[in-house]
Amino acid sequence: MFSSTSMDMRWTVIARLQSDLTHVTPGSDREQIIERAMDLALSKGRTQKDPERLYWDVLRNAQYVFYRSKQRGRIAWTRYTGQLDIVLSDEGIDVREPCDKVEDEAEGNALWRHLKAGAAELGSFGPSFLENLAESERPADAAVTSGISRATAYRCVATLRNHLGAWLCEAA
Repeated sequence: MFSSTSMDMRWTVIARLQSDLTHVTPGSDREQIIERAMDLALSKGRTQKDPERLYWDVLRNAQYVFYRSKQRGRIAWTRYTGQLDIVLSDEGIDVREPCDKVEDEAEGNALWRHLKAGAAELGSFGPSFLENLAESERPADAAVTSGISRATAYRCVATLRNHLGAWLCEAA
């Protein structure tokens, strides 16, 4: 377990991070980085003896983890929409090169209708959330625009992925 001096040092860092948290915009990247840093400060693997060094170390590591995660989310979304060569647009889904045949465009529109039907099952915010998700890069951004929590947004994305998986199984 932790020694009492080790815990005192960690709580000093946690208190400083909590103080920093009161000066950031709720929902901002900085808020999420600080929250991650608090988790890292409590990690058993941290062996720093100096609170100042621990503070900057956990902030640096949290920032790295946060932006790496954000980048992975963008890559995953790109792969998700790129697998079927579809581009989400205001009108629905445009199927682009190399799928420029009329049949492929009709298939893209069928997918969009299927996703809209799945979004309607999410609740009153579902269709607007799907539209916002199609326009933004991240579910967290779409959540803010739709007026729902980030946790709800990620649950909705999982549900929409299940709808997409069902549609792909039907299409195969």
